[in-house]
Amino acid sequence: MTVSGVAYRFTSGRASALLRDELGDFSGTLDGDGLGANCATAERSPGEITLGGCWAHTTRMFRDAA
Repeated sequence: MTVSGVAYRFTSGRASALLRDELGDFSGTLDGDGLGANCATAERSPGEITLGGCWAHTTRMFRDAA
């Protein structure tokens, strides 16, 4: 069975250890910006966590380029 959903959670800081604790045994796509904690978390979990990009940041770059 495939289960999908979206969760918005907050931690007391931006450290990768806090993110790893929050995610627990999560596997799937982690959407976020280029924050180092996001990248480090995805790199430490190859095949389990895929880093997805933040469309708000992408849209802003296209707007600035125009």
